[in-house]
Amino acid sequence: GLNMNCKIAFLGLGVIGTELLKQIKNNIEQIKIEYNLNIEFGPILVRNLNKKRNIDITNLKLTTNYNDIINDKNIDIVFECMGGVGSETTKYIVSNLISNGKKVIFSSKKCLATYGKEILKIARLNSTEIRFEAAVGGCIPIIGFLEKNMKTEKTKKLFGLINASSNYISSRMINDKFSYKESIKLAQDNGILENDVTEDIQGYDCLYKLILMYLVSESKWCSPSKFMLEKNISEIEKIDIDILTNLGYKIKQFGVFDNTNVACTDYYIGLALFNTKSIFYNIDNDNCIIGVSSTLSNNRYFIGKGAGAKPTASIMYDDFIDIINNKKMKLKDIQEYKCQMNYYSDFYLSFSNDDSSIIIIQLLEYYNLKYKILHKNEHKISLLVKNTNFQEMKSIINNTKIDCLYIPIIEEDI
Repeated sequence: GLNMNCKIAFLGLGVIGTELLKQIKNNIEQIKIEYNLNIEFGPILVRNLNKKRNIDITNLKLTTNYNDIINDKNIDIVFECMGGVGSETTKYIVSNLISNGKKVIFSSKKCLATYGKEILKIARLNSTEIRFEAAVGGCIPIIGFLEKNMKTEKTKKLFGLINASSNYISSRMINDKFSYKESIKLAQDNGILENDVTEDIQGYDCLYKLILMYLVSESKWCSPSKFMLEKNISEIEKIDIDILTNLGYKIKQFGVFDNTNVACTDYYIGLALFNTKSIFYNIDNDNCIIGVSSTLSNNRYFIGKGAGAKPTASIMYDDFIDIINNKKMKLKDIQEYKCQMNYYSDFYLSFSNDDSSIIIIQLLEYYNLKYKILHKNEHKISLLVKNTNFQEMKSIINNTKIDCLYIPIIEEDI
């Protein structure tokens, strides 16, 4: 366990690292009283020693060399706040830290989702702890819930609006009628979106979080490279948003892992439609909602801010206190699993009203798919296609080579 002195170090002093450092400094006396522990600050890894910081760094040792942390025998706990440095670098550093018996608290989901199986194995071999509550869902304590609860039941599904940035962008485009570009800029100005929008917009961030939730819930892992991501909000035209709004739907980035198929984990990550009856309809801006469906309790929902330095740092602080209290994460041996993209639902189809539209309608009839026309003018036709498998819908549309938008409508009582 930890002795009366606890030496901590930081990988990164960006927005999250800075906020976390503030929270720890503010609570140093409290930690001393409550846990009989003196906190000592070890090295803080930064990229630029001369950068102006909005925190007092006198008495703190900043370094650009991660070996200062890896080789310091006295460091007990390391906070990983490296942001978008590149998950290989992060993996190299944390693997060495864990091998040296240090406990690591993560904020980077990409590194863990990509190398989670390996990192957990190193932690087990060196009987040390890693924590990653902050990597999933901002301030929503979903990892702790999945780890500690449901001992007598099985998880059926993990699902939700899991990426705060893309939810914020959808909200601006739908609620405020902003363009995609305007919404992106606004999100970046408000610190809700990284400069590189790829991970958030295309669904990778959502995928990494689902991989980590599933890892804790099922003790199973699968590489992110095995998954396919579907359409994203950058591909949506204003006319579709207008049609959908008039029909009472909101369009959002949605992700689901479905555990009911024994041989294989079914998943879908892409755009989805929700109507006013759905609990998801009003979860807007930078809020997330994570649903857990299980055999005895049906559905539980967790709603909260999915991004931002303050909530993230606060959750890392909670992980820190857990480690101080010697609470251990109980993760079994990690198995790998197969995944397949599969989702049954009604679909919204939208395509140009020209000769090609006849082909799509003929195909739907050929495959015996029930549909109804939702909207038709000289430019566009929109249909509702009844209960269909996503893969089937996708292959029908792709074989036509016609530009057609197809989005699942999430109706079921999730």
